[in-house]
Amino acid sequence: ARIDVAALTRLGAMGVVRPGPNAVQVVLGPIADQVAGEIRRYLRTDSAAVAPAHPPPAAIAVSTSDLLAALGGASNVSSLDCAAGRLLVRVVRRESVDLAGLTTLGARGALVSNGGVVHVLLGPEAEPACAALRALLA
Repeated sequence: ARIDVAALTRLGAMGVVRPGPNAVQVVLGPIADQVAGEIRRYLRTDSAAVAPAHPPPAAIAVSTSDLLAALGGASNVSSLDCAAGRLLVRVVRRESVDLAGLTTLGARGALVSNGGVVHVLLGPEAEPACAALRALLA
């Protein structure tokens, strides 16, 4: 009852499965292994050494103008969101997205979902990059 499915969905979960009364599975799709690794690292880390839940924005190591170009330019972006260390970019034309270019620019990975949403894994740089891209798109 304490599981907030709506919040998990906003963060990028594709679904939530309850296989038993005291168990929950969050369906993440292609980023599941990365997130599982991050959770394992967190659980092994001394709690005093864990970064705060809302760290200050980091310097953006990737060029946002280059990111925007690899996404097919401003005219190809119909919406932009940030969730769980990644950019969620709904694009007009999937074929205009340079996935290899996104990883060359420093993304940990990039893929286009069937719904036309580009997932760009940036880790802690996702939020500042999202804000910078929003400024470019404004």
